[in-house]
Amino acid sequence: MDRRIGGYGAMLILGLGVGWGLTRTGATIRADGPDRVEGSVLVSGKIGMQMHPTLKIQVPQDAVYYLDYAKGRLSAAVPSYMQVGSQARVLGEFSSRDLASDFRLPPGTTPHFAMTIADLGASNSTSAVFVVESATRRIASYWCESRGAGPSGDLPPRLDLVEIKDLP
Repeated sequence: MDRRIGGYGAMLILGLGVGWGLTRTGATIRADGPDRVEGSVLVSGKIGMQMHPTLKIQVPQDAVYYLDYAKGRLSAAVPSYMQVGSQARVLGEFSSRDLASDFRLPPGTTPHFAMTIADLGASNSTSAVFVVESATRRIASYWCESRGAGPSGDLPPRLDLVEIKDLP
């Protein structure tokens, strides 16, 4: 019993040491990937780089994307921690796209959407959002861009349709 507890303790210390070592070198540990629940999917992806105010280094800025199959909506928000007094906020305003309109689906069509994010590389420091509609075998690419802060807080990001293509 004591050996097992000692083994668990050693693994915990090793894990903490690796985690602290990575954060000191500026590396980050990320858990990217979609999370699906019934008729929706949630995923995050990098949309740019911003200067960290205290560390004075470039850090990636993410967007959170939500695909609601039933409503045919793609929504995006840019997380940014803000605290005013005792009130804290992480998510800004959402922008949305009507996927049925973007894909020009006829009324009465039952669409079947899937979504993923692709990192476009360090030189672009952005991601593209890809949505597939499997009934029509078409794929749309979207671009999300943070618009920063407006007079009353964070502005919703721009969520633009770039192109739609037929799948082979």
